Parts: sequence; C-alpha cells; structure tokens
Amino acid sequence: MADASETARACVDAFLKHDQGALRELLADDIEWLENGLPHEEHAEEQEGRGTWEGAHDDLDVSTNEVCSDDSTAVFEFEMAHGQHETLGAAIFKVADGKITSIHWYGDPSRAARILWPEAAAA
Repeated sequence: MADASETARACVDAFLKHDQGALRELLADDIEWLENGLPHEEHAEEQEGRGTWEGAHDDLDVSTNEVCSDDSTAVFEFEMAHGQHETLGAAIFKVADGKITSIHWYGDPSRAARILWPEAAAA
C-alpha cells in the first residue's frame, strides 16, 4: 500500500490531468476538505462556475515541495502560476487505507481560483 506522500502526489497528478476515475479511487467518499479552516463549499464566490474536483486548466504551472510525511499524513507546499498571476499555498493530506480522508488547504482562495479556473473566476 502506498504511503501518504505517494497517495497525495497521485491525487494532485489526477487533479491536474482531469482524471476523474483516479480521483474517485483516491478520495474517500466522506472526504473532509477545508480551505483556511472553512468547509470547501463555503467559498461560494471562488468556487462558482465549476464542479467539485473538476480539475484545473491545462496551462497551469504547479510546483510541489514535500515538507514532511509519514504513513498517514503528507504536507506539501504549492507554487502555482498562470500568466501574470501567482500564488503560494500549503496542503495537509490525511490518508487511511489508501484513500485520502482529509485535505486542509491554506492559501488565498480568491488568488488560487483566478489561477486554477481563470474563466470561472472572471465571470
């Protein structure tokens, strides 16, 4: 069974490739997703115009740096850019039985939305 770091990396890769099948295999049905301590769905303004786990646009430039990990937790820093927009973020992934049970994202949600989904954020 993969450790938390491998599972988290696979999730990020699947998201960037729009691989919904892989995401279904990697994410627990009852995943907890928080952004800066708030439930993901409470970021209505930033999330409007896209579906859950839809994936980012193809021109996104993402650099990941593993901060630390063990069998159940992986922490990553993210540098994301698209055009003139850049942002930094961090995520804590919790993994159990090969599935991601929780992702806590920390960063500026409106900046991330402009970079991940520029068409939706411009609407």
